Amino acid sequence: MFGGHGIFLDDAMLALAFDDVLWLKSDPETRAMFEAGGARPFVYTRQGKPVELSFLSVPGEVMADRELLLDWAGAALKAARRARARRRRR
Repeated sequence: MFGGHGIFLDDAMLALAFDDVLWLKSDPETRAMFEAGGARPFVYTRQGKPVELSFLSVPGEVMADRELLLDWAGAALKAARRARARRRRR
């Protein structure tokens, strides 16, 4: 998977690990919380153009705080499940 690893719970991808960074799934309900905590979006280049995915980085301060990391992971899981539910309704 693009040189990284997808992290799933059941069939919901809640995170990915790429380039020594943990990236958590976000959506409109979680993005502001993650960005306020210092997260940045996962962006890659395709055909010379930047493509932004719905995953945001986990800052070192969050990685170092177990309770905060669990809160963020829980929010990412909820975002992943909402995305999965939207795909299934189509």
